[in-house]
Amino acid sequence: MDKYRAFQDLTYQYSVRKNRRAFDNLLKLLLCVLLFSFLAFPIIGATRSFAKVIWCNPANVGTADGNLKVSGYPTLHKALSVMSPGDEVIIANGDWRKTHGMFIDAKNKPPDGSPKKFSSVKAEKDWEVKLPYIHIETTKGHTQGFMEFRGIVFDNRYIGIGKNHICYHMHHTKFVHCGFLAHGLKGNSHTCGFGSADSSRSSNQFNLMEGCIAWGSGRYVFYCKHGKYNIFRRCVARRDRANATQIFNFRAYACDHTIYQNCISIDSDRQQNYKKPLNIESGGFWPGDMYGSTGNIVDGCISIRDIEIAYYIAGNEKKPGSAVVRNSIALDMAYKRPKLTTLCAFVVAQNANVVVSNLTGVGAKLDGYDGIYCKKKGKKQIENCIIAEVNDESIGVNPSSEAVVIRNVVSYNVGSDKHVKGYKNLNPFKNGLRYPVRIEPGSKLATMGHNGAACGATILKKIGVSGTLYGEQGWNEITDENLWPFPNEKKIRELMRETVDGVGGIYGFCEEGQTLSNYIWGYFGNTVPPFNVQAAFGDGTVSLSWDTPADVAIGTITGFNVYKLTGQTWKLVKGRVSGNTNCLKTISGLRNGSTYEFAVTAIDKEKGESGLSYKVRATPKKIFKMPDRKGAPVEENMEKKSAEPPKFAAKKEFINKLGMIFLPIPPGSFERGIVSDNEDAVSNAMLQKVTLTKGFYMQTMEVRDVNEIRPTYSPELK
Repeated sequence: MDKYRAFQDLTYQYSVRKNRRAFDNLLKLLLCVLLFSFLAFPIIGATRSFAKVIWCNPANVGTADGNLKVSGYPTLHKALSVMSPGDEVIIANGDWRKTHGMFIDAKNKPPDGSPKKFSSVKAEKDWEVKLPYIHIETTKGHTQGFMEFRGIVFDNRYIGIGKNHICYHMHHTKFVHCGFLAHGLKGNSHTCGFGSADSSRSSNQFNLMEGCIAWGSGRYVFYCKHGKYNIFRRCVARRDRANATQIFNFRAYACDHTIYQNCISIDSDRQQNYKKPLNIESGGFWPGDMYGSTGNIVDGCISIRDIEIAYYIAGNEKKPGSAVVRNSIALDMAYKRPKLTTLCAFVVAQNANVVVSNLTGVGAKLDGYDGIYCKKKGKKQIENCIIAEVNDESIGVNPSSEAVVIRNVVSYNVGSDKHVKGYKNLNPFKNGLRYPVRIEPGSKLATMGHNGAACGATILKKIGVSGTLYGEQGWNEITDENLWPFPNEKKIRELMRETVDGVGGIYGFCEEGQTLSNYIWGYFGNTVPPFNVQAAFGDGTVSLSWDTPADVAIGTITGFNVYKLTGQTWKLVKGRVSGNTNCLKTISGLRNGSTYEFAVTAIDKEKGESGLSYKVRATPKKIFKMPDRKGAPVEENMEKKSAEPPKFAAKKEFINKLGMIFLPIPPGSFERGIVSDNEDAVSNAMLQKVTLTKGFYMQTMEVRDVNEIRPTYSPELK
């Protein structure tokens, strides 16, 4: 205290000699120093509040501290052992299936995270890391959660053969862009998913599988047991080998509120690879069973070349639950159990209250096959469906079934429609069903449903905002994002071409020259429209670009047409685009400030013209001219430019010594201005064109709070 008073006297004398302002500034400085001392010292030694990035790099043979890629820990087990809750482990790209210490199990796993900071294990780049397996098996009552696994392909070919990729008693756990290939599974062993021994369904909740693929062996491919509020979103399943008498690709065993969004069960019809004869119901999706399941939903899903049943909805006879199959597709059921005369259909519903709406079911020609089969307890409502090419009944109703409401069902080439009152006998392939995933606008099918709705499925947009768990904002909404081309389809095809020994992976959508999107869209034999149409505006112009056709189709494509759309009216833009690789067109003579819609078609010399692509919108704008220093406008260089993006010699990305990932920002032009939905915001702010004459790199980061964004820039591109 004496020292403080002496200091006050000194500062007072100083202020008298100089001025009052100097004294105030010095006092403020003193207060800041004292405040920093009180705030800083308690932080030292306290638990850190930020997540740490830990590198795993099995190629590292030198010093290992995990701080950088070059000094990453040589085993995943070591990296996991130093994790704290909320930390992130990044695994260097590579095939580590033969490397010991690289699997994940109950002893070697991430610590639990928190709702704001998930503990995560990620590939350096999605799909570029292969590990032996993940199998986290814990005892009943020991739950774990708030984890994320991203971009990793688990394949037990070399280490852990016969071990499945199942995590038990998990909650709030995400698998994003992961692959699961299982070798040597027998009997009641499943490829991947979430398991639990807790029949109360409280130990397996709020988990997510998104953009994942699973194939190879196993009784059930994507599996969930005793779960609740779990989501499987945009996942692809294929069965290549089975050693069980009952198999399904998507299975919710004794689960409530299991949600399937945009999932695909595909090419699982090679029964010659099944070691045992199937003697129980089998097929694509099986949500619900005798254990009283309820609230399960199949939304915007696809079953192609499955066996016996595309969607099997069952429940408890004493207490039927509820389930929904909506806006989904079933094509070509290709297997029927010997001597079976019933229970074969696109949809089988028994002992449950089931709503089936906007189903497109085509191709069930084996003896005894129905389109939809209703049995036993529970109310059934079937509407706005298309049932075609079926051996027996369009909709079969067992005498034991309770109330069945059927309305606005289109039937074609079926054995019988005796249970469908007021059905519409119409050839769907000539009235709007050109592609499995869409009913053509303006066609008869587009308005034949209840209250003028469409009959049949339309699966064009992604369902569920990416990354959201059940109950989070946007988890079940139909987004504005196009579903096709299917996300990561090139990598999915590349990976699934390798499978279990003795079975060929080059099959169905994995055949030479094929793509998943082209395979599904072209299933009925029609010319597939172009994908990924993009629009860029100019001064009175709009430039369009699109992807080249799949290799399997490109040989007969002769050109493309561009249409300007006004409502349901198409107007052909003059000048057909010739050739099959020239996927660019600029439309000129447009009015600035007006919004235009365009779509593109492909022309096949054998199959004819395709339907329209996705629509794109663009608004031509006059390019803003920046004034020079004297205030006079400067004419911008308006020479004709190629519609192709500027080319630059740069890596796609790079990682510096600190482990920071940078992506290239190429030279080019864009508009900046004020975009706001605030009524008080400036509404007539002029957009300005910004031109980047040189490229540069910008750091990528996971954004959890927009107020924390601090982008880092690196030197310009060379």
